[in-house]
Amino acid sequence: MTETRAILRSALPLYVTMAVSSASALVSTALLGRHGTASLAAFAVAAAVFVPVVTAVSGVMRGMMPYVTAAHDDPAALRRVLGSGRVLGLGIGGCGALVVLATPAVARASGVDGAAVDGLGPLPLLLAAAVLAQSVGASASSALVALDRGKLVMWAGLSGTAVTVLLSALLTPRTGVSGAGIAMLASAVVVAVVAQAGLRRRTGRPGRPDRREIVTLARTGLPMAGTVLVKFAVLSVLTFAAARLGAAQAAAHGIGETLVNLIFTAAVALGQATVPRVSAGSYRAARTAAVLALIGTGTLVCVLIVAGRWIVPVFSADPRLRPDVLALLPLVGFAVVTDALQAVYGFALLGLRNTLPSLFCTLIFFGLLAVVAVPTAEHGGLPLLWTALGLANLSQAAAKAFLYNRAAGKARERPGHQRQPGRSVDRTG
Repeated sequence: MTETRAILRSALPLYVTMAVSSASALVSTALLGRHGTASLAAFAVAAAVFVPVVTAVSGVMRGMMPYVTAAHDDPAALRRVLGSGRVLGLGIGGCGALVVLATPAVARASGVDGAAVDGLGPLPLLLAAAVLAQSVGASASSALVALDRGKLVMWAGLSGTAVTVLLSALLTPRTGVSGAGIAMLASAVVVAVVAQAGLRRRTGRPGRPDRREIVTLARTGLPMAGTVLVKFAVLSVLTFAAARLGAAQAAAHGIGETLVNLIFTAAVALGQATVPRVSAGSYRAARTAAVLALIGTGTLVCVLIVAGRWIVPVFSADPRLRPDVLALLPLVGFAVVTDALQAVYGFALLGLRNTLPSLFCTLIFFGLLAVVAVPTAEHGGLPLLWTALGLANLSQAAAKAFLYNRAAGKARERPGHQRQPGRSVDRTG
């Protein structure tokens, strides 16, 4: 099997999982919107805290991937890594749950309307429990990806999505945000149970956690979480800069962000599929994945631009808004393609257990973007703002590619280095 086919084979089930999950989130949002504007507003407030926390937790747990790959042929070492990863996941998940529990306080401190805060009800408690469940599921999913068992991750994700859609349809019309929270918690529990069961069939029971190994996993994973949080923060600054231009510009910017998120999942899937191959010494896998990401996201962007007149009305019924969004699509495409490239090389650096460079690159280039966002939007509107975002992503991609190639070159020169192209882990068992 060629390396290209191997990466695609691993990435496809991961992409399907993320795409279906994104679609189910849209269903939940639509049901809340039909229940009432107040419910949708309360859910948006909770999601503003929950989504970054869950993404950060997943980022930390991805830090265990290269260590799982390295231990795949040593059952005792593998079980020890899995045990340490589970403890790390529970610890990080517990911290994240506390943050989500504080959603009402965070919302009030941010000046959110009191009615939206009062409408939260039990949602913060339900979502805090969901964070804990997701941390357990993320540790298992990361290990399965590292062991090239993406199909098990897909089945876990599809099971969770089915639960989300079913319970949302049953509960949300009657109970609003409470029903949505129950659906999200149940989904997270199902994903965790299915993923952990699949992992246990492959590896057996997790071993005794090792304190030093937990620290090592955290040192690799925490910069991944930091990168995600910096990105969320700066994108929020861009949203604020767009909102200063007016309601129409804010809406157009929001549609652009939604389209980016839908396309960007392909790059995340390819990046994750690259980690075990880079960890196993197949350093060309990063370049292969970058080319695949360029082709994949580029194709989706072309479809978006060509079919934009039919796609954009799905997101807005305002005929006055559509020309602005259609004119913005090429720049949205530029931003998402460059974002895909930087993400792939970020995952490749994870494969080398060297995640701090990714964090530093994001801090530097997105930090500069945050500084210039408001004056850029005021001077050139949304087109210049999205151009700046694309250039920041492109700068990150170039810097991460350079740092990755330099680190991979040093790894090749180490004594005892042995390439394992096209094959990262034992596929038997």
